[in-house]
Amino acid sequence: MEIYIQSAGISQEQDYAWQNISNQPIDEPQLVKEFKHLLNTQSYSILLGRKEEKLILMVTGMKASQRKDYRGRTLRNSIAFVAEETSQNDKIIRGLAVAALRNDLEHHIDNGIKPGGDYGFEVDREKIEVLIHQFDSNVPSSEDTKETFHKIGKNSEDNIEQIANELTKNSLPENIETLVVVTEAKNEDTLKNAKVWRGVSNLVRSETLTRYKIKKGGLLKWRIILSKLQRTINGLLHQFIP
Repeated sequence: MEIYIQSAGISQEQDYAWQNISNQPIDEPQLVKEFKHLLNTQSYSILLGRKEEKLILMVTGMKASQRKDYRGRTLRNSIAFVAEETSQNDKIIRGLAVAALRNDLEHHIDNGIKPGGDYGFEVDREKIEVLIHQFDSNVPSSEDTKETFHKIGKNSEDNIEQIANELTKNSLPENIETLVVVTEAKNEDTLKNAKVWRGVSNLVRSETLTRYKIKKGGLLKWRIILSKLQRTINGLLHQFIP
């Protein structure tokens, strides 16, 4: 699993930047680029998605308890977990997502980031890596998701807890790219155009999670099917061709 952290330092020159957990600076991760337009990244937001046989959980806008910038503003931390799509990683990502939905992740991330380094922050690798399996108990067992239709609603505690309960009980639905979006100020059209499976925002009119119609497009479904077929063929070739 790949883990990336974005934060900043105290000086004006130490603006927000991404690093891996080995404290190496990196460009913005590709999957972050693909999905970040669905979030208000300066506030606490959550994105769970998949693309090209990879899963991503991104949590943004987490407050640093002790670190402030040169103007005295509280710094914010963001994290992205990226993993190959396997049944084991499905469970790990869901466990982390449930922790994020229930506000159990923020202080752990805060404890794993300290001042220092060229970019004004350093990642404690051990404290971050331990999170990978810390929340497995959030998803003790799972069944295939039967409720595959899409829902959006107001960003409320009740709706967020409903999403957390679904992720606890069920594996991630197949053939859906944008799985979960929790954010503050994205309108209904943005969520619907992304065909989000479960989405909440303050700008959605419905107080409860409400089903909505999506435009039927088979491109993503066939792309996933072909990708899985190619993976199966490659596995068979690897077995029979030395």
